[in-house]
Amino acid sequence: MDMFYEFLEAYHDPSHENHDDALEFVKMNIFRPYNEDHMNFLLKRLKYRKTEWDNIRHENFIVIKDKYYKVRQ
Repeated sequence: MDMFYEFLEAYHDPSHENHDDALEFVKMNIFRPYNEDHMNFLLKRLKYRKTEWDNIRHENFIVIKDKYYKVRQ
């Protein structure tokens, strides 16, 4: 976690020795500054369903098999 905070410090401080590297990393990975309107637009496009536990194989609500969910072995 320390590296993440170091990255944030370099990104937000133009006088930091790694500032240019942090900016380049952000550009390469297509990070965007947080934009509440854009985030709400993306979230509104998601469709949610009520979980149908009777149609999902589970043990104490731990999924064993579900057509919508790939269980990792």
